[in-house]
Parts: sequence; C-alpha cells; structure tokens
Amino acid sequence: MRWSDSACVISMMSVDDSNARWRTILQELFANEIRSVGSKWPEERSLKVPFNAIQGFDPSFANAIIEYPKSILDTGTSVLHALCRDGGYDADPSLRIIEL
Repeated sequence: MRWSDSACVISMMSVDDSNARWRTILQELFANEIRSVGSKWPEERSLKVPFNAIQGFDPSFANAIIEYPKSILDTGTSVLHALCRDGGYDADPSLRIIEL
C-alpha cells in the first residue's frame, strides 16, 4: 500500500466514525463552551471550534475535515445539537471551525 492509499483509508475511516469522534472532541475539549452556548441560545448561535484544537487532539480527523468538510461538519452540528439536548438546553447552535 502506498502512502496516498493509506491516507485515503484513514480519511474514509474518519468520515465513517465522525459521529463518535465529534462527540469525544466536543465533550472533552468544549464542554464548558457547549453549556455557555446552550444557556445563551438564541442570543449566542454558534460554537466556535479552533481548527488547531481538533488537529492537536486528532490529526487524522482534522485532515478528514479538510477533505470532506460538508459531511463531517454536518455530523458535528448534529452531535452538537444532541449534546445541547442532553444538557437540558433547547438549542440548535451552528458548529463553526475557525482559524483554518
């Protein structure tokens, strides 16, 4: 297997399990921010996630975000909505990747 083939496999795995990866990243790195957005909804409409935070936590997932942005960001937004509801907030904030 060439390097490019293995990179593609890693990226496809990232797309397939992006729900679990987002849940882990958001819970571990952004729990306070999620509570803040949830409690301030609808005045605060977005959770801003610095790209370098994702890259530092899970580099292969960060690469997958670059390669498959729509599907992975859509999944991340769905996970964020679910985490808000799990926290007791009736909020549907947007997920924004910043500092890309």
